[in-house]
This record gives sequence, structure tokens and C-alpha cells, in this order.
Amino acid sequence: MGQKPLSDEQYRSAFDVLVQGSKMSYRDFIIPQLSQLLRPLVDAQSSISVLEVGPGPSSIFGHLPDRLRRKIGRYAAFQPNSLFANETYDIVLFCHSMYGMKSKRRVMEHALRMVKNRPQKGLVVVFHRSGSLHFEDPVCHKMAFFGNGVVRVVDDNQDTDVGNPIPADWRQVCRTLGRRGEAYSNHLLFSAPEAMVVLTHDATSLPELTTQVPLADSGTTIKNWMARS
Repeated sequence: MGQKPLSDEQYRSAFDVLVQGSKMSYRDFIIPQLSQLLRPLVDAQSSISVLEVGPGPSSIFGHLPDRLRRKIGRYAAFQPNSLFANETYDIVLFCHSMYGMKSKRRVMEHALRMVKNRPQKGLVVVFHRSGSLHFEDPVCHKMAFFGNGVVRVVDDNQDTDVGNPIPADWRQVCRTLGRRGEAYSNHLLFSAPEAMVVLTHDATSLPELTTQVPLADSGTTIKNWMARS
């Protein structure tokens, strides 16, 4: 079966299914991790500025604790194809908004130029499906994983609202790959582990650092999993 790129309407519909079916991941992983990252910034400043890339109809910042929301003095939202501005921010957030981007490395390099370096180091924060995110050269400041992520989809024969009927063999593939849970007998459950990646201005400094400190030999045993990654 050949692959075809999704239209904007199909992408929005599919993304809405993923968001609506992933509420546990947002509640138990994305919102707590983002809150933890914001606390040092809001404690050190009277207000912070944030840029959210591809937020869709609802901003994730609206679900943060009230104390953190009140500290957001400037908020901006861009669509992924318009991530070119001269302003700088304390936080640049990509929450499941990088799937259609061809050059994630180029996007990250540009996003890093949009975060502040003083008085506090600005952060580029990315939430993505675990295992499908590769930036090549930029080095992460922090990583976290949520292995219990699940996408829940209603199992019926209704077509989506994008106008095209869903082929019967596609439905059968989904039912073969999905599983069912006792609490949601009319839903298909799909494993969807989450990953969070945080970068700062230092993300592109590895070549400069290795001129002073050589990299460890590939045969060296490193116990810390974050250091290995």
C-alpha cells in the first residue's frame, strides 16, 4: 500500500483523534513535566514569555496550575510553517507538533535562536511519540519518558469527518494491532509511549566542547541511561 501525504484537513482530524485519545498522557506526563520545567523560571522572574508551536484549538498552557498560568506575561502561538520571527522567549514549546516537519534539525536550530540566554537560560521543550524523534547533532539538556502512554479510539464503523470512507481492510488492520480493555470495551487501545526532550542554547556546543574534552571510548561502560542517550 503506497503512502500519500495527509491533506491539512486529514492531518487535523487525525491529530484530534490522537489528542482526544491520549488524555492520560497529558494528565500524567505532559502537564506535570511542563509544570516542573516552568517553576524555576517563574520563581526567578516576575513574568515569563512563551511561544507554542502548533497548539491547535486549545493551548496546553491553559491546563497548567493557576500559579504558573498567572506568571505568563507574553504568549504567542505559531503554526509550524511560520516559525520565523525576531522575538525571543523563555519557553518555546512543541507539543506533538513536529510530525509533518521534514527537517527537524533545522527547526530545532532556529528554535534555539529564539530562546533567551539571560537572565535565565531559555528552554526549547518537545513532547513527541517515543522512538520517532531524531535531531542528529543537538544535545539534550534533559529527557524524560512515559512508557504507559495509550491512544484510545472508538471501535465502530463510522467514517471520519474528512469526507472519505475508511477502507474495510484498514479497519481490520487497526483491530488486529489494537487491544481492548475491560473499562473501554468499545474502544481499541494502542500503546503510545511519550518522550520529552529539553534543549538550551548549549545544545549546539558539543563540537566546541569536544575540542577540549575528548568523547568517551565506545567501549566504556556508562551506567546513567540519560548520559548514554
